[in-house]
Amino acid sequence: PSVTNIGFNPTFGGKKLICETHLPNFAKDIYGKKITVFFAEENRGEMKFESSEKLAEQLRTDTQKSAAVLKRFMKDNAALLDNIKAQALTWL
Repeated sequence: PSVTNIGFNPTFGGKKLICETHLPNFAKDIYGKKITVFFAEENRGEMKFESSEKLAEQLRTDTQKSAAVLKRFMKDNAALLDNIKAQALTWL
């Protein structure tokens, strides 16, 4: 489960397009590692926030919403996910 932002990070004056994926409740250091991200649903468009605290508050809301979306997606797409897992194991 994750929340991904693809955008310019306007809250911090970003000018470069970036893709960031936040993995709640994940404590391993995977910076520089390759991961695969599947998009289930768009949550909201890019926004500029008044402060980093307001951004963090919105990220908590986004993460809660995404958890519900993921739960529904996993239930509705169990066979597809099993197939993806099986294929991923062959890549290791």
